[in-house]
Order: sequence, then structure tokens, then C-alpha cells
Amino acid sequence: MSEDSANDGNRMNGVNWPGVLVGVLMFFIPFSGAWWRVSVGDVLDFAVSPFYYEINVMGSPMTISLLEYAIPAMQLLFLIGGVAVIVGSVSKGMWWEEQMKRFGLRKAVWIPVSFTVMLFIGALLLNSIFPQMVQMNEMDPEAEQMDVDPDLPYVVGSSNSVVEMDSMTVSAPVEKSLTGSFWLAFITVFLAVLAAKYDVLR
Repeated sequence: MSEDSANDGNRMNGVNWPGVLVGVLMFFIPFSGAWWRVSVGDVLDFAVSPFYYEINVMGSPMTISLLEYAIPAMQLLFLIGGVAVIVGSVSKGMWWEEQMKRFGLRKAVWIPVSFTVMLFIGALLLNSIFPQMVQMNEMDPEAEQMDVDPDLPYVVGSSNSVVEMDSMTVSAPVEKSLTGSFWLAFITVFLAVLAAKYDVLR
């Protein structure tokens, strides 16, 4: 009886617990909704993550055919990564231990990090291109002249963009925010880095 208890204790000690937690979170994250939201008054609502998107223009939903196929594939890939992390984390001493953990942990890290990089690049381009489009419009003598104060927040924040056209002035509140699902994904990134070093640190 004591030998069985000792064996059970050894097996438990061999478990990579941060890795198990990462795997569990990887089952939840693909279905946790948007990571980033943008709203422009009553004109545009946009919400996105690597596993989700929603676009509403003037209250009407829009779909993108490519994303309708890409998002389920991304969800499946992340779920497979979660399974791989858990299997690798509880398979101390097995030949597949490191390969399984590495496969899953890379998904847990690189998908959120890649999304964040793309988010910052996209926000930078949007904030750079929109004022240039306005300047090009002002250079066209036949175009209806506009005076635009875009005042767009980059990734997070709120502002008030003003467009003056002839005698009409339109003010649109712009809000950008990161959701709790985004921060959960980066808690998972931290745990994934810890799981990769766990066997060395303990």
C-alpha cells in the first residue's frame, strides 16, 4: 500500500502543472469572444480575435467569407494544441513528452503574440492612412472639401473625430478597447513560458 502511494506521489510530482493549466485555458480561449473592440458612433462596431469576428455597419451585420472558414480552422488548431500540452505535461519520461509540449506551447504563445503585433501594425496604418486620404481629397479641386480632425486612439482609448463638410459638421465618438479575453490569452502566454521552464526550475 505504501509502495503504491509512493508511486502515485512520484507520478504527481512528474506532472507539469503550469502546462496542464495552459492546456485547460486553451480549451476555453477560442470560445471566449472578441479580444479587441472598436466602435465609431452608431456607424461601425467591430470586434475581433484570432477565433472570432463581428462587424456591424449602421446596425447591419457583415460577413467575410474567408474568415468564416479560417476561424473554425484556427479554433481547431488551438484546441489540438491544448490537448498536446496536457498530454505532454502528464507524460513525464515518455519519448513524446517534449514534442507534445513544444507543439502546444508554441500555439499558446505565438497566436496571441502574432495577433497583438498585427493589431499594433493595423492601428498604426489606420492612423497614418486616414489623414493622408483626407489630404489627397483636399488636393482635388473637384472633390467636396472636408475639414477632418481624426483624433483616433491607437489601440486603446476614446476620442471624438470631427468632420466638417460645407455647412455640416459631424462628430463621431471613437472607442477602442481590449477585452478581458485578451488579457486571459496573455496570462496563458505567461503560463506557457513558465511551463516551458518548469522542469528546469523545480
